[in-house]
Amino acid sequence: MAVIDSYTVSLANRSIVTIRSAEEKDAAPLLELTAEGRFQLTAIDEFQITLEEEKTWIRYMAGESNSLILVADVGGEIIGMLDVHGGKKKRLRHTGTFGMSVRKDWRGQGVGSLLFNQLINWAALHPELEKLCLEVLAANHRAIRLYRKVGFSEEGRLLKQVRREDGSYTDLIQMGRFL
Repeated sequence: MAVIDSYTVSLANRSIVTIRSAEEKDAAPLLELTAEGRFQLTAIDEFQITLEEEKTWIRYMAGESNSLILVADVGGEIIGMLDVHGGKKKRLRHTGTFGMSVRKDWRGQGVGSLLFNQLINWAALHPELEKLCLEVLAANHRAIRLYRKVGFSEEGRLLKQVRREDGSYTDLIQMGRFL
């Protein structure tokens, strides 16, 4: 089972944040959080996951040994999440690809770093995972700074890979970190 023991920490703004594994009761707030992101690859009007599909995904991820969903919770309110999908193929099981979202009003306050630190701690206890991978829009400078801060480096760049609604393009950066 890919779950963690929850832990609580105080942010610089004195908010008490609990980092824990996602539970089925988190399905609706996780859907809202995902729909908020302007730096997601899926356009908001394309995002059509049902509540039941989200619950099924949470159950599935909890049952995978090399996958995990973490949430940052403040007083019962989900303010951030990070999910890592372990490779399914035999030759890729040592890798995990992840995504992260932090609510707009909580960005820049250390929530992403807390989620990352817990991910790294969890991955260290799962020797099956040797490398973490991600893709990030080149325009997402804040996220790129965070990823570099926690040890990720650029491994590739897909030029004009993403076309925005206004017709402009942005590169998709591939980053990795060995554990």
